[in-house]
Amino acid sequence: MILTSIVNINQNICGCDGSFAIQAYNGTPPYSYSIDNGSTFRNTPLFSNLCPGQYSVIVKDVSGSTSTNTPILIESNNSITYNVTLNTSTKTIVDNNTTLTKQYQTTISVFPELPSGVTISFNLIHLNTAKSSPFSGTSTTTSNSTLQKNSNTQSISSTGLTKSTSYNPNPGCQNQTLFINSYNEIWNNISLTSSDTLLLTTNTTLTKNQDIACYFGQTNETFSLSNVSISGCYCCRVIIT
Repeated sequence: MILTSIVNINQNICGCDGSFAIQAYNGTPPYSYSIDNGSTFRNTPLFSNLCPGQYSVIVKDVSGSTSTNTPILIESNNSITYNVTLNTSTKTIVDNNTTLTKQYQTTISVFPELPSGVTISFNLIHLNTAKSSPFSGTSTTTSNSTLQKNSNTQSISSTGLTKSTSYNPNPGCQNQTLFINSYNEIWNNISLTSSDTLLLTTNTTLTKNQDIACYFGQTNETFSLSNVSISGCYCCRVIIT
């Protein structure tokens, strides 16, 4: 008799929660089972936590006979996706021959709107990159931020400074050293519900200290999220857009 097999499929309800129950007939037990085209085998016929896609299921008996099936787990339509977006506006406070001060105001929006009882958590990161040439003190950059949740100031979790060098990009000045300081501010485990508002206000000042040839002074701000998660919601996921 020829070894045959049947794969009983439990389709995905939410994400990667599909499963297979494999039944073998007419072979010589014990059987071993694979769902990755024979790359790995195991002795149990039950496979769980499977993501959508097509699988190559192989059943093998003790004599080496095999039976193959290609079941498909279908993507579930039950999942709800929430899009988290950082929105930053900029205005110039001071702009003259020696000083440039800009203010950045960053808010966070979620679409669609979070239902009651659902919370999104994340780390919020502000990175200031300041560049100065031909000397490290040719220009000075100061940058600081305040994060408010429902008008209450949130404590910063950590700060850091990384220094590096490159070359002055100005024409005729490529032999000059470019000094780069990367300063970051991080707020960890910030939570956001439908009733919360977040506002990150950043003030950055670039000051020209010397009026010399091959001068280069520049500052750049980036704002980002990491470790984003969602709770209080069945079959939901969150992405940064």
